Amino acid sequence: MIVPRFGAVQISANPHNALSTLAEVHVEDAQSVALEYGADSLFQHSTPMVQVDGTSARLPVLGLEANTKYFMRARARSPAGHYNISTTQSFTTAPLPNDFTSFSVLTNKLPANGLVMLSFIASGASTRSYAQVINNDGRIAWYREFFQPLVDFQKQPNGLTMSI
Repeated sequence: MIVPRFGAVQISANPHNALSTLAEVHVEDAQSVALEYGADSLFQHSTPMVQVDGTSARLPVLGLEANTKYFMRARARSPAGHYNISTTQSFTTAPLPNDFTSFSVLTNKLPANGLVMLSFIASGASTRSYAQVINNDGRIAWYREFFQPLVDFQKQPNGLTMSI
């Protein structure tokens, strides 16, 4: 029986967004890998399984809470369907920027599940703008800081964000 074998699992902070991180998983004899994570060791959340390219995979984790300690581990699957789990690591997300726009979402009916994209244009002497994606209860699921006026933004197929 061939079981996936883990090398390093590296967790990197996103310099543009305190609510996400990127993990690079090095694993042998694996076809796919996912991340399990949570604010405690119960791992309430997981990413979708992604294909391993050679012996590594890069997985983004989005929608984290700011200034929160998380526990994370990788789960790999071999081509024969056998699983293995890496050791657990922890990391802490950064706080939101001080000049981040805050707001409340008020509804009188339950909206359908989904996300809303917003952009806040800098005014006055500031040159920073923020693109944001919020969920139905107003929690920020993703954001990106831009150092120029921002009119519109879109996520491209390669995962990069284009702004105009």
